[in-house]
Amino acid sequence: KKDKGYFDKDDEEILNSFANQVVIALWNANNIEGLNNYFIHITEILIQAMENESLGPKGHFMRLARFATQVGSKLGITGKDYNNLYYASLLHDIGKIKVSRKIDISFKAKDNFRLVQNEISLHPIVGANMLKQINLFKDIIPIVKHHHENYNGTGYPDGLSGEKIPLASRIIAVVEDYIKIIYNKPIKSHSENDKALNKLFSLAGTKYDPKVINALKEIIKP
Repeated sequence: KKDKGYFDKDDEEILNSFANQVVIALWNANNIEGLNNYFIHITEILIQAMENESLGPKGHFMRLARFATQVGSKLGITGKDYNNLYYASLLHDIGKIKVSRKIDISFKAKDNFRLVQNEISLHPIVGANMLKQINLFKDIIPIVKHHHENYNGTGYPDGLSGEKIPLASRIIAVVEDYIKIIYNKPIKSHSENDKALNKLFSLAGTKYDPKVINALKEIIKP
């Protein structure tokens, strides 16, 4: 990792090489506990990189993962799918590291709002491609790629709709927007929860999967 917490191409290649070598060694040794610890360590490094890039306040990604897995449990997600949801929740915005750096270098936001928005909309694809470099994360790539799809098919990058969108992606979409609404407020209250849920329900069936919102409601208003 270079100065100011940035990752460059050399960093990515080093991380990829290191990850693959360690995974091979661990599998050969049948050291499942060691593999899990390494998986966690790499994830922590990537979360730190995102927070260093101001892609979310400190603790944002852990908070999102906590809510997302609770919603997932309500919807019957278990085992490997549960773990994939957890790690995808932590790393869904990893593509913004590269996108934000390109924007900083190429554009002035006030003069190129549309260009900036177009670049930002690429981050799910960029993130998926970054994760392809690390075999550990192969199972979460579709989740990361599709977390900005809308339930009615108007999202991006592929315009998927309904059940064609991975359930974990649909969960992340709902939970992330809920957290943005609630945790941007200096004071959190039951009324703020109600407002957040009302906003989410107003977009049920269009942007969001209704059953995911209902599961979130059961968690925050038992």
